[in-house]
Amino acid sequence: MKNAHMWIIKVTHSRLETIKAETQPMVNKVKEVHHDAEPYLNELQTRVAPILKDVQEASEPLRDELMEKIEQLAEEVEDKVLKEKKSVRKKFFNSTNN
Repeated sequence: MKNAHMWIIKVTHSRLETIKAETQPMVNKVKEVHHDAEPYLNELQTRVAPILKDVQEASEPLRDELMEKIEQLAEEVEDKVLKEKKSVRKKFFNSTNN
């Protein structure tokens, strides 16, 4: 039984070593890409992020105004639909009473 456990451990260890060897080039490439991209990421954080924040802050009042207008239009449409329903109902009942 002990031999079976040792064999399983050896096979597992061997497979792990194989996986490490096969994936190491990919890991190295990812590290290289990350290293190459780091200056651009830093520039994004220092220059672009504040610009995006400014744009978001500047557009916020417009967004609020737009949402108010959308809500107003939705209420107007709802009112028109209710009036139309009442009108149709009234016409239907008037026609059945005659």
